[in-house]
Amino acid sequence: MYHYGSILLPHGGSALVDMTYYENAVHAMWLASQQACDKLPSGRAYNITNGEHRTLRSIVQKLIDELNIDCRIRSVPYPMLDMIARSMERLGNKSAKEPKLTHYGVSKLNFDFTLDTTRAQEELGYKPIVTLDTGIERTAAWLRDHGKLPR
Repeated sequence: MYHYGSILLPHGGSALVDMTYYENAVHAMWLASQQACDKLPSGRAYNITNGEHRTLRSIVQKLIDELNIDCRIRSVPYPMLDMIARSMERLGNKSAKEPKLTHYGVSKLNFDFTLDTTRAQEELGYKPIVTLDTGIERTAAWLRDHGKLPR
């Protein structure tokens, strides 16, 4: 949540997360569509991530740095942010608009969330093709080129 030059994160973004750059997800889908996977059960689920566990704060800080914007990360107690999110959801129900902050979204920012990609590695031969740092750099470039961010 960006507000007045600050990004508010529960517990300052201390949650350990494992992000997935979109090209890695597309690569995994391509691998699953190959003939070598025809013998695998149809519809099998796979966890796909970059495999680079980091704190949410470090990921957000990298994006802020890449965008070269004046913004700081501020710590907010999870219960307070969750209460705000639940209030926004109730107001959103009346206006039929998706709130900018939801209980689910806040909880994803608060708790550690990493996935085991062993099955994808063993059965699909999955390995990330784009590192998290490169993905953040590409995302920042895209936001500058297509968004309303400073160049």
